Amino acid sequence: MTAADDVPRVTLREVDPLRELEFDPLNPRLSRSEEGASQADLLRIILRRFKVEELAESIVRSGYLPLDPMMACPRGELLVIREGNRRLAAIKLLLDPEMAPPRIRSRWVELANRLSERTRNDLRQLQVSVYADCDDEDLRSYIGFRHVTGVLEWPALEKANYIADLVRSGMSYAEIAERLGSYPRHMERHFVARQLVEQARGMEIDGSDRLDGAFGVLLRALQTSGIVEFLGVEFNGHATPGLEPIGPETHGRLVEFVPWLVGSSSAEKLLPESRDLTRFGQILQSAEALRYLRSTPEPNFERAWSKSGGEVASLRETLWAASDRLEEAAPLVELYGEDEGVIEAVRRCELFVRQISRNLAARALDEREG
Repeated sequence: MTAADDVPRVTLREVDPLRELEFDPLNPRLSRSEEGASQADLLRIILRRFKVEELAESIVRSGYLPLDPMMACPRGELLVIREGNRRLAAIKLLLDPEMAPPRIRSRWVELANRLSERTRNDLRQLQVSVYADCDDEDLRSYIGFRHVTGVLEWPALEKANYIADLVRSGMSYAEIAERLGSYPRHMERHFVARQLVEQARGMEIDGSDRLDGAFGVLLRALQTSGIVEFLGVEFNGHATPGLEPIGPETHGRLVEFVPWLVGSSSAEKLLPESRDLTRFGQILQSAEALRYLRSTPEPNFERAWSKSGGEVASLRETLWAASDRLEEAAPLVELYGEDEGVIEAVRRCELFVRQISRNLAARALDEREG
């Protein structure tokens, strides 16, 4: 047995959160520009984005209930919190409200003054599960299961950041999925979407700075066949660190796609809503619609949809649906033909059928004379 074998993988310790615990500068919930920030900056980020005050109010009212474990690992002489950064922020500020930014400091002083002495003592001797290795498999699995597929799910981008961290560690999509209780294809889609954002940034595409805020839309876009085909994205099942999803032959299409999806410094986005992604995919598969998008300074989505053949396809579906309903209604009209409401509805159907027939007849005449 080696000396390393004598060191337990995880121990439960009582620590002073003000003196012994630090926020995780590589927290998956941080954006790439925020990673590696100072402790003061991390506190400001957590306060701004993660509703710390609500948690503090709960602690003040009900006491500290350690229902969810706080998990840490050593980094230098201190312990870095890998799970529980939001709780750590609330605890630090309740114990020392002077740490709060000046504009909200008075609120934290008020919360700290309401803290009972018993709760204050509980917070000063905080129980933390300390893992010997920050990359411990059980630690990674717990965080991933809890926030990627579990009850406290992170937003899509934060999930993707965590999955990317596991890919960098050498894990396959199947291994990640098994550990997190999900499916390999879900893991791959998150990772590919994240890498596409990184590639767009690296290419300095106008609008790429907006992709983080629209990551959920991008993720759904990569489930739309027309969009995937337009960009040339391949899902081959291989988890590759540093992956660039868009090959050189379709770089130009990515340059077009990003502003259409999220807008740019000089133009509004083309896509109206995420529910229009299927229609957007059809537009991108139409040569006529693409010519329109590329040649028009301020293209209109509905106009592009019409040029893609989408409008006529929608009309066909509407007419077939109407004919199906009329087929169902025809035998019932014979039974209830004396009902005034039925009579009025039949007359309305006749009105529109005559109108459609006149339009078709006029079009046929124009074509013969032309």
